[in-house]
Amino acid sequence: MLSLSIPSLTELFIHRHLRDLEEYYSKSYTLINDKKRLIREVIIDRLVEALKKHRGKKIFLVAHSMGSIIAYDAIRYHTPEIKIEMLVTIGSPLGQEYVIRKIQSESAPDEGDKFIVPVNIRLGWYNFSDPEDQVAVNNHLEKIYKENARAIKIKDILVHNYYKISGTRNPHKSYGYLRTPEFSEVLNSFLTSRKFDLFRWIKNLF
Repeated sequence: MLSLSIPSLTELFIHRHLRDLEEYYSKSYTLINDKKRLIREVIIDRLVEALKKHRGKKIFLVAHSMGSIIAYDAIRYHTPEIKIEMLVTIGSPLGQEYVIRKIQSESAPDEGDKFIVPVNIRLGWYNFSDPEDQVAVNNHLEKIYKENARAIKIKDILVHNYYKISGTRNPHKSYGYLRTPEFSEVLNSFLTSRKFDLFRWIKNLF
């Protein structure tokens, strides 16, 4: 339903089954400390506060499902000054027609390219998806989001999410993605990148 190019049907489906996503893209407000704020802003602020708390550190950010939408908005529009070493999206709907339309409709006319890897992502953006994960069925993000000024592009990686609960497989579950060997490889490359940074620092010093 999210991949259909028929807005009315998609909107009806989201209203009935994905109310959190509907609220995120709506103009709904909530009261925070007696101040009226968009629900979307409140959601994004939680991630922004966490990123600011750890600014200056090497950040490896993992975003699952709708979290990948929140992460993309937060990194590109709210924390462009904070360096993100690696972004990993798992089970992401960022390639879905519904989400693409929302990004297009909310972008300012003079914004430039609406679909681009945020410039503050420094080492890589890896997008994991299972072929049977319906939320990430349009999983070719590298064909939609262009590389940034650092020549960082999205790398789409197909995996098998074997997570089961009560004998039923759920290929969208975050736990299953985090247990794949492909995710371990990316995490390991991040953890060992510090050795490379130290070598480069010594080389530049001399």
